[in-house]
Amino acid sequence: LRAVVDTAQLGENTIQLDCDVLQADGGTRTAAITGAYLALHDAIEKGRELGWITKNAQVLKDS
Repeated sequence: LRAVVDTAQLGENTIQLDCDVLQADGGTRTAAITGAYLALHDAIEKGRELGWITKNAQVLKDS
């Protein structure tokens, strides 16, 4: 997910995501990545609501 995040737009904030894939095959791996992306998006939106991330910051790129 680092490839689609402009960390400079996060300021001094850190978002930490942890995904555990208990039984790895193609479907569960991609599901974990998709779920992590959605969690990242939700975290960014919550940061905007709380004023931690600038409203017009383009944190997610190329996605």
